[in-house]
Amino acid sequence: MRISALVATAGLLFASATAANAAAFTNGDFEKGIDLPPGGFATVMGGDSSSIKGWTVIGNSVDYVDGYWQAGSGERSIDLNGMGAGGLSQTFDVVTGTEYMVRFLMSGNPDGADTQFLKASVNSGANSSIAVFAWPSSAANTRADMDWTEVFFTFTAGSSSATLTFESFFTSGFFGAAIDNVSVVAVPLPMALPLFGAGLAALGLVSRRRKQAA
Repeated sequence: MRISALVATAGLLFASATAANAAAFTNGDFEKGIDLPPGGFATVMGGDSSSIKGWTVIGNSVDYVDGYWQAGSGERSIDLNGMGAGGLSQTFDVVTGTEYMVRFLMSGNPDGADTQFLKASVNSGANSSIAVFAWPSSAANTRADMDWTEVFFTFTAGSSSATLTFESFFTSGFFGAAIDNVSVVAVPLPMALPLFGAGLAALGLVSRRRKQAA
């Protein structure tokens, strides 16, 4: 019974890590949503939770872009300033105590000439994580080449759910930071293998003790 318990514990460690990788996060590339004019975009107002599948628009509004400029992944992306500063929010399942990494592609609306800022944040139970990113006014991106750049930050789940939010920090004008290809994945647990090894070592110890007793 003791040996079985040790094996089960090691198995649970790996099962938990596997389950953590399957967080119910959806539509990170923004490809699923309302029909958009090819080569254009649609402005989606704050409070809308149906136009962009899985996401709720917050603040003033966002521009849901399809072909107006080069997407970072697929055909669609988001300008966090529609008619004013806006943002997106999504709540999804996580495993309490697990560390996650949020990755996404960032650029800026090339029609604007100012530095464009965004705030990315996660709230999960009593835990929160906030990161601020800037797209410089000196960037040479164009509609044909948005020069998408991958950025990331981490958070630790404080409950069984987490809310990820992107907000424009550029409070005036129509030209905000752009995002695409958002993903949320569990950070590999470096302690899993040592603990599994400790379990195997304990199995060996039990085996040796039994042989000595014999």
